[in-house]
Amino acid sequence: MSFGKIKRRHVLYRLTAVLAIHGLRLYGDLYICVADRAPLYRGHRIVRRLGRGRIVEARRNPLYTEWLRLRLGRDEYDAPRRSFLSQGELLVSRARQVAALEKKLAGLDRDIEYDRRRAAEYFAAATSIRFDATIQYKIQVLVPVSAAGASAGSGGSGQTIYQPVFNYIDKVAPGLSTNLARRWERELDDVEDGLTAKLKRRREILMARARLDATRDRETRLFAEFARSRGDTLVDFYLTRRDRVQLFEGKRLKYELLRNTVVRGRPNPETPGWMRIQYRGGVFDARSVFFRSRTDIENEYAAAHARRLQHLADLNTEIDRRRDRERLLESLQLSLTYESNLTRVPLGNAIPAVGIRTADFYTVTPCPAGAVEVVVATRARSLIRKWDRQQDELRDERKKLERTAAKIRKDLALAEARRQQWLRFFEAGPLADR
Repeated sequence: MSFGKIKRRHVLYRLTAVLAIHGLRLYGDLYICVADRAPLYRGHRIVRRLGRGRIVEARRNPLYTEWLRLRLGRDEYDAPRRSFLSQGELLVSRARQVAALEKKLAGLDRDIEYDRRRAAEYFAAATSIRFDATIQYKIQVLVPVSAAGASAGSGGSGQTIYQPVFNYIDKVAPGLSTNLARRWERELDDVEDGLTAKLKRRREILMARARLDATRDRETRLFAEFARSRGDTLVDFYLTRRDRVQLFEGKRLKYELLRNTVVRGRPNPETPGWMRIQYRGGVFDARSVFFRSRTDIENEYAAAHARRLQHLADLNTEIDRRRDRERLLESLQLSLTYESNLTRVPLGNAIPAVGIRTADFYTVTPCPAGAVEVVVATRARSLIRKWDRQQDELRDERKKLERTAAKIRKDLALAEARRQQWLRFFEAGPLADR
């Protein structure tokens, strides 16, 4: 064989190798599997399935736009387009999901603020009308009285004189006060129930947002890792959840792992509920339920952390609302106890704090000229007893909320400590690598 032929053959081999290498790089776009078990075809037959989250190189079929031609290793398959998203499409999809959650959060924020304001108004109005029902207008009037006449012998006649007496007019009729206050208290209960549901819904959306952010970060890393190494992007660190986690080689038991053992692995798309685990130089099968991936742990922590932070903020606001109601009742009790002549508008200090006027809820009898406001002692004593019970209930509610808030602060600290412990496990890596 001539030197020229040998040289041409070497050039041909080298060119073939270069084209093969560049073929791997230029095969197509990067796609991520968004189906749990995406079918991969050869011809009309499903030859394998791909798990969610797997990154592949693929290109659009020019004749059948609903299909992709993708490569795994050196093998090629056809797959339905709906089971995959390109990196750009995934970014757009996540951005839309974030925008939808943000829109829901903005709407909930407005509704929650409205409900809190409305609840404050109902509480102030019910308290105000009960207060006003203990007040009467005291007005002095002159009543004509016949005086004893002159002696009969003088032939004189009796003279009319005027004697001062006091009339009392209810500022608000007690019956009307009771009916309106009970109606507003029922409406207050309805608002509080709706508010509780909205607060819970907001925390759920914040958890979904935190999970979405963590998932988006994970997907960004997957694409970057695949672009760098063209490796299996589903390989992750996993932590065992209990003692004696069994690893199988075929049907034969090979190892049993202790709790908190770190291994590498990935879900087995061919066998749902099972994983492929790398351990001590081999690859084994294990039940998925006994493992938690680092990704799942971080996602769960992010969601739980977001929920706890918002829950704590909500609790602190509710504690302040109860405390404000307690202070309002205490202030009015002092007025009823120590003031007999009232020269100020009831709730004059409380109403501006919630931005309402009593006239928006009920109308009082106008005060006659020259009258003064006085407290009806029997009504005041009855109302003070009622407010004592109401303050006890508010204090009990506040203390319960404070205990819950203290527990959440403790949970935040413990969750962070557990997360740091798990991170130390993962950073140390699998036992076989140490």
